[in-house]
Amino acid sequence: MALPVRLLGDQTITLEEARGYLIKVGEQAIISYDLGLFDASSVMIRKLLEILIIELFEKNKIESHIKNADVDYFYLEELISKLLNENGKSWNLSKNSRNSLPRIKRIGDLSAHSRMFVAKKTDINKISQDLRIVIEELIHLTDYNNWNNK
Repeated sequence: MALPVRLLGDQTITLEEARGYLIKVGEQAIISYDLGLFDASSVMIRKLLEILIIELFEKNKIESHIKNADVDYFYLEELISKLLNENGKSWNLSKNSRNSLPRIKRIGDLSAHSRMFVAKKTDINKISQDLRIVIEELIHLTDYNNWNNK
């Protein structure tokens, strides 16, 4: 059974048998947005993006490509770089997703790391379609329904 999840504004995605923690992170992003906590929302969006990228590598059994010498996962910038470098080998990420990733990352980075930046509703609304494109595609590529590593 598909679970429709409102992403932001009118944007929705469908999670089929998604992992509970993915839904919780998504809910936190949505609730933060609804409460006007736009920095909190964008940081949770950033976290969701990191999780989805990591799990795509895990699903394809190539997580070693995104870990450092201490076996810790890379930060988002390097995760995105590795995701794009692996494109065409282990998966085919659309041009739309490849173009959307930097816009999503930028807002998350500003909210998480820039002490003078305060995200506004318009900042997140501008990337809402990018979010839907990237999240749906990463979920589709990871194929949670057929991944036995739940």
